Amino acid sequence: MNRRNQLVLLIVLSALSAVALYVLQGALATGADLSEFPPWFWMLDYCLWGARALIEAFVIVYLFSTEPKTTWQGVVLGILEFALVALITLTVGPALRAIGMGVTLRDSLSPLLYSAWTFGIAAYTSLMVGAAGYAYRVAPDEHDSVNVTELRSEIVRLENAVEAWSLLTATDRAAVIAACTNGNQPGADVLAEAMKVSAATVRRGYGKVAQ
Repeated sequence: MNRRNQLVLLIVLSALSAVALYVLQGALATGADLSEFPPWFWMLDYCLWGARALIEAFVIVYLFSTEPKTTWQGVVLGILEFALVALITLTVGPALRAIGMGVTLRDSLSPLLYSAWTFGIAAYTSLMVGAAGYAYRVAPDEHDSVNVTELRSEIVRLENAVEAWSLLTATDRAAVIAACTNGNQPGADVLAEAMKVSAATVRRGYGKVAQ
């Protein structure tokens, strides 16, 4: 499964895990009596919370497997990774504390801390979706995670190995690189940056090999 499909799956699963919360939000907005909700609804809500733990783990793996292209991207990814891990700790911790004390969470925390906890719970879905979306923007696919410096070194070695390399057009050079990588060529934008040409030129070269 490529990264785009992984992103779509993460967004869909995150949305599904928040269905019960949005139902409750709508009920509260319209003044409904939550005590009238059937028992199966609350059981569904509990199950969705359990599913969210798996989705969070998936998102964290997605972030850690994203290779940043710039220092700033690395910093932002690091902040998002820390925020997700910290959010899990800061929301699950008080819940376990309340269970150990044998009291409700609202009784175990001050009004201010309880409000902070509820807002932390509300941040789960938006943070997961936003973090996954940013990670995809940094590295849309596996090929774009190729290090540009390493790619340039490979091009230099190719230039030394192919006697007529300097006689080839940029489009033909991209075609040769595509042919040498057996269909596993880097993304057009990445190769274009390494070759110092336009991405359209690289795509034309890739197209020659695909024909």
